[in-house]
Amino acid sequence: MTDWKDRAVITDRLEELEGFTGFEAIACGGYSTVYRAEQPAMSRRVAIKVLRVGSDSESVRECFDRECSAAGLLSVHPHVVSVYERGFLETGEAYLVMEYLPGGSAEDRVTEGIALMDALRWTRNALQ
Repeated sequence: MTDWKDRAVITDRLEELEGFTGFEAIACGGYSTVYRAEQPAMSRRVAIKVLRVGSDSESVRECFDRECSAAGLLSVHPHVVSVYERGFLETGEAYLVMEYLPGGSAEDRVTEGIALMDALRWTRNALQ
């Protein structure tokens, strides 16, 4: 089985994103890879989601635009990450710069096993 880091976008491509340094792949899904990076001017760590495939397709760009719009509308919710920036790399891959939340993904937590009360609290918070 191929390690997900082998499918990640080569971090050299991310160097064109001005104002960000120290790119490290931290998660990879079916269509995108998420990187942790530093934004020195803002003294913060960020997550950068990069679509790996199909960004040159009109339908993929429309889907990406919808995701950006939804993220912007939902970012006022206390249980949704804030999106700071969006764009396209010179090679065509779409990207989102978001708030970085340490501690792994929800999938990681479920895989490791979670207590019923924690699951209920997360569900309640997500529905608020």
